[in-house]
Amino acid sequence: TLTVGGQRMRVQNFLSTIHATYKLPFGITYNAKMGIAKYDGFQFITINQLIEEQSFTGAINHFNSPLTAPRRLETYYKELDLHFYNTLDWNHTFSKNHNVSVMLGSSFDQYRGGSFQAQMTGYLDETLTALDAGSTLLNIHGQDSYEGLVSAFGRLNYNYKEKDLLEGICRADGSSRFAPGRRWGFFPGVSAGWRIDKEPFFHGVNFVDMLKLRASVGQMGNQAVPLYAYQNNYTLNHYYSFGGPNAALAQGAAITAYSDPNTSWETTTDYNVGVDASFLQNTLTFTGDVY
Repeated sequence: TLTVGGQRMRVQNFLSTIHATYKLPFGITYNAKMGIAKYDGFQFITINQLIEEQSFTGAINHFNSPLTAPRRLETYYKELDLHFYNTLDWNHTFSKNHNVSVMLGSSFDQYRGGSFQAQMTGYLDETLTALDAGSTLLNIHGQDSYEGLVSAFGRLNYNYKEKDLLEGICRADGSSRFAPGRRWGFFPGVSAGWRIDKEPFFHGVNFVDMLKLRASVGQMGNQAVPLYAYQNNYTLNHYYSFGGPNAALAQGAAITAYSDPNTSWETTTDYNVGVDASFLQNTLTFTGDVY
């Protein structure tokens, strides 16, 4: 006879997004968006005892150890992500030629995850497969993780007759991947542009549809370090003797690698100078950048 087990997995996935816009006095618009993603996974693995019985001799051969089969493995995964994004927007034109737009906003992102796993053996047969039906615990472990990111940002745009362009941006980000006191980074940027084709002295150049010079400088942040990288990790099952001629080894935990608590945002500064042009009713376009 040959009896096998089985594997089963159940997944529950929930996604939801809500968005709202509200008109405030003085031409201000408030936008808010919130999203939720929830995941739950359940995995069940049953490994039955695999045996072969000889028809003539009655001898039994075990394909897996009777000490570990039948056995049952159950794993539970969970994840909950929350996202909230909101902005205030304002646009206005002064004296018909000066156009100004302002945006202020903030965001919040949270990621929680974890898993739990247990494995039992010592079952009488394959009839009952619940964990409580086993008599011997093979292993059990679990983990949880948390990550959060809080951001505040803003943008200011100005243009004069849509030919002289100026933009300034800034954002501040706080990440839980870094130690307290090292979690915040500030990343500004500024850009300028000149639409030469809109200047009065350029109106006679008919084969050029658009000619724009632009330049920018800005900073970006990178938080791509492992979670809890600023904390020292302890591992178990280490032994130490406290001395003496007949001293026994004591079991405990120890730090096997040191971390850097001063780790913080990696900052990259980008410089860019470019030109955009189009000709002959936009049948030919050109873009050049130096960065």
